[in-house]
Amino acid sequence: EVLLAMNLPDYHPAFGRDPLAAGDWIVRGEGADEVGIVVAGPDHLTRTSLASPTLHWSLAKLPSGGVFHLTILDEDDEPVVLDRALPAPTRTGLQRLDLGALGVSLPIGPVLRWSIAWRPSEDAPPASFDFGWLRVVPLDAADAARIAAAPPGERVALLAEAGCFHEALDLALATEARAGATPDVERAITRLLEQAGLAELAASRAGGR
Repeated sequence: EVLLAMNLPDYHPAFGRDPLAAGDWIVRGEGADEVGIVVAGPDHLTRTSLASPTLHWSLAKLPSGGVFHLTILDEDDEPVVLDRALPAPTRTGLQRLDLGALGVSLPIGPVLRWSIAWRPSEDAPPASFDFGWLRVVPLDAADAARIAAAPPGERVALLAEAGCFHEALDLALATEARAGATPDVERAITRLLEQAGLAELAASRAGGR
């Protein structure tokens, strides 16, 4: 039986909060597009302790067709994953991207830029897209053991404290799916999204309930 007083997470960026530029051809959050893709992550480099983490992104409007793609590039713009077609979402809001289920294993160490893009057709240029940045740095043995031994309600906070934003968010969302939208869980999710600079996404979740 899991029920849960979830500690309020305090996200500590592992590599600082300096924003990373996506490139001259995209500005996050500006400009209207048909589907409104937003990566659920900060605009700075985040740590993941896993080679195949679960990431999240958000969709404002379901398109009538087209295709969604995942691309992951290293710091030399060499592809780790290039234009991997994703299943079409069936609902708006947060979407779960399990890299392990896709058979994707990320290299340890380099800065990686991941993006979700939607194309109106397979051969069209992207009409909607957003970027996130991450770096695989495994937990040391002591931190991994401390997090594994912690009660379920503490793990989100411990992962956030270690700078593992995506693991913390995924665990909080998985807890919500399992235990329901309890006030403690919702506060934890909202706090993580706001600490990542995603206050609009947090507000849209609250408005959709």
